[in-house]
Amino acid sequence: MSGLSALVRKVAAAAFERRWIFAVPVATLLAPAALYVVRLPDTYTARVGISVRQVNAERVGVALPTMQDFRPEQILATARDRVLQAPNVAAMVPVLWPKGNPKDDWTIERARARVMYDQAGDARFSLSIVDTSPARAAEAVNTLVDAFIENERAARVAVVERRRDFLEAEAGKAREAFDAVLAEKDAFRRAHPDTMPDQRETITSDLHRIEQEMRERENDAQRNRLMVPEVDKWMKSAVPAAGTDAGRASLSADEQMAQLKLTSAQAALDQASRQLAELRVKYTDSYDRVQLALAQVQLLEGQVTRAKDELDAAKKRADADTSSRRRADNQELMASMRTFRDSLVAEEKAARAAVDELRARAADLSRRLGEIPATADALRKLQTALEGADQTRLRAEEAARNARVAADFYRNADPAETVGFAVESRAIPPVSPSGPSRTRWLASAVALGLGIGYGLHVLRRRYVDEDVVADADDLADLVPGALVVSVPMLGAGPARRRGAWVDLVCGAWVVVCIGVTAFALGCHRGWIETPSWFRPFVAGRS
Repeated sequence: MSGLSALVRKVAAAAFERRWIFAVPVATLLAPAALYVVRLPDTYTARVGISVRQVNAERVGVALPTMQDFRPEQILATARDRVLQAPNVAAMVPVLWPKGNPKDDWTIERARARVMYDQAGDARFSLSIVDTSPARAAEAVNTLVDAFIENERAARVAVVERRRDFLEAEAGKAREAFDAVLAEKDAFRRAHPDTMPDQRETITSDLHRIEQEMRERENDAQRNRLMVPEVDKWMKSAVPAAGTDAGRASLSADEQMAQLKLTSAQAALDQASRQLAELRVKYTDSYDRVQLALAQVQLLEGQVTRAKDELDAAKKRADADTSSRRRADNQELMASMRTFRDSLVAEEKAARAAVDELRARAADLSRRLGEIPATADALRKLQTALEGADQTRLRAEEAARNARVAADFYRNADPAETVGFAVESRAIPPVSPSGPSRTRWLASAVALGLGIGYGLHVLRRRYVDEDVVADADDLADLVPGALVVSVPMLGAGPARRRGAWVDLVCGAWVVVCIGVTAFALGCHRGWIETPSWFRPFVAGRS
């Protein structure tokens, strides 16, 4: 302990000996530092807390546009840059500097430098502004946050409104395309009214009916054509050349009429039988034309049977007639035969004309029937195009409707639901100041003074005290082999008097500096009453 005590005594003695080297710089710096810190105004920090929430389709609804930042940490990665954008910062410039220009880039940079951004966790951050006025600090940071939220909402509203306008224009184009295809289809139906696919069965039925009617007319014409030569032959052989009674060698009128009907019916039956045979070679009995021909043959067979019965009845009646009656009948028969022949010729011509007309109608129906596949194909293409245009129109209208819903949602909903940021706590004017740290300034002045004193001490030891013998230790260090017995009157003389003046001057200076420091701090802290002449110099109390 004796060695440590000696070291302490030696250090204390050295410090006391060099006391003014340290005390004077410390006191000299401490006084102006005290005057400076009491001059500094109090500053207040206003803070706003903001939380980040994920905006997704489940929250804003189906088909509504959402943010591209899917996780809160991704949103936080860009939150600072988005908050400090020029339009947001420019909104608080009039609050910080009422005469400032919000459009000036340098002013905006100054305002941006005053905003402090602090992230708290993975889903929160805070914005704060330091100002000498607590109300101004709170108003400025609230204005910044309001502008940020509003600009974020406006940006998203602008996006969804542009999307809405685009989709509404696309829906209008889709409706126009649908109307154009529909008008084209209607025009096509009006241009081809006779060849529509839905008329296929009607045309086919009409064509079969006309073909059947045409065959019947052809049969009638053929029958009448074959009957004319028979009538001529019968007219030549009906009456004897001298005009007298020919006895039973000649036929009566009823017999000749019956014979004529039988011959005509037989000729028509033969013609129908040949046509039936030709059709059976080509088709089966279930075919419509075969069945019609078979019915025609059966009908003619019945007519032949009835004609034979009438002929037999006429023969029986003729045997009972007298020759005079037969002669009158022959004359009447000749007149009837001529009328009948003329009617046969007229009916044949009418049948031929009817057949030509029916053949023209059948050709027209065949043409229409042949054009139906091409018309159906073109109509099918138009229908496919119409269905595609209708689907496109429905999708475009649904997209436009969703876009309108999205625009209304982003325009009217809570901004926290659309921009992904929610203000948890708005800034209120702080009651207590947050700065400046006056103790730090005073501690820095003391530390700087001690550093200057230590530098002066080192310089003195290096350049002044190197050749001066102040005590026995210095002499022993200077002459290691010398034996020092006593150094009388070492502290007396002019050096002693100079040390007294140094102590007086430096002590007075230190006392003055410490007094100034204590007076300034006492006035600022309110420990002493501040004189009126010093009151404007003191910025405030902390």
